[in-house]
Amino acid sequence: DFDPDAVRIEPGPLTPVEPALQAFYSYWRGLLLATGEMPRRDQIEPADIAVSLPHVWIYRALPEESDFLCVLSGEQINAAWNRNVMGLRTSEFVQPHEHAFVQGRWRFLQQNCLVVYCNHDARGRYKSVERVVCPLRDRDGVARMIFGASIHSFNRLTEQEMATLPL
Repeated sequence: DFDPDAVRIEPGPLTPVEPALQAFYSYWRGLLLATGEMPRRDQIEPADIAVSLPHVWIYRALPEESDFLCVLSGEQINAAWNRNVMGLRTSEFVQPHEHAFVQGRWRFLQQNCLVVYCNHDARGRYKSVERVVCPLRDRDGVARMIFGASIHSFNRLTEQEMATLPL
């Protein structure tokens, strides 16, 4: 499970590596600075983050179900999951052992208007990811959404690795 006491909060703007994530974060931060409040979904102008759109996703909290529903997923997000995740709950495709952690982290971001930046290498897995995750308010001003962008990289197996895989 997510442990808020284990969170390291660093002040100052983030510096994502990927240009599409830099543009995404700069846009969200610009909205925050312009209003002094957590941005609302209806303030998002897709044309302003066109370079990021294939990597963007939005989830809406379903508090009565302790889950989140994907309401937007860019084509690169769907490619990373090998299916269209729009309309799916996180419980339908996030690994069960990671689900409680993801939910706890997202609720923490919403409650504290914080941004998460992570850059995970594959660590022995076939997929690595760089990600920026931001809270977002609904039209009614309640922090119910998570607005993120992820760039996934896939590590191709070598011929030798493929030969050792079980059939």
